[in-house]
Order: sequence, then C-alpha cells, then structure tokens
Amino acid sequence: MMRAALIAGVAVTLAACSGEPGGNDMKQAIRNNQMVMAQMQMLAQTGGASVTASQMLDASEVEKGSCMEAQNQPGFVCDFRVNATVGGQRQTGQWSKARFFNADGWQMEQVR
Repeated sequence: MMRAALIAGVAVTLAACSGEPGGNDMKQAIRNNQMVMAQMQMLAQTGGASVTASQMLDASEVEKGSCMEAQNQPGFVCDFRVNATVGGQRQTGQWSKARFFNADGWQMEQVR
C-alpha cells in the first residue's frame, strides 16, 4: 500500500515536471490573452448570450491536442480547441495552434 502511494506520488511529480500545459493551463493562458478574450466576447454577443467572455470561458472546455517543445523559444507549441455552449447551443471550436509558456502564469502566443 505504501509502495503504491509512493509510485503514484512520483508519477504525479514527473508529470508536473514535464512542463507541458494541460487543459486548465491553456484556459489560464487564453484568459491572459486580451486579443483572444475580445474575440470570445464578440462570439458571446453574436450568440445572443448575455454573458462575458470570462463567464463563457469558465463554462467552456479547452481540449488539448498534440504538443511539442517550441524551437528557439521557451514553452510548447500545442494544438487546442475551445468547446463552448453559447445561447444553449454546443459550439465545437476549430483546432488552433499556439505557443504556451509559463511566465508568472500561463501565457499564449498564436502561431501562424
């Protein structure tokens, strides 16, 4: 029993050390990006919803795709999409690509 707990603790520690962002980290990075939040606010208004972009993001799921270490820059380049419910309708976002990096909190930079 003690051994299983130790192995589980090591696994969690190693996963945290990988540095790769998870879905919640990506959500934080999106929240920290003013341009993306402005786009989400326009989407919320278009859908007829009376919510803010922040509220919409809270109710959304950020789906993580593949990630790889960024070249010549800190962080990881990842595929992701935001799935949201707007005006009662489920909206599945398009896959996007961005560089996610941790600089006093998760940040993102869109990749072209």
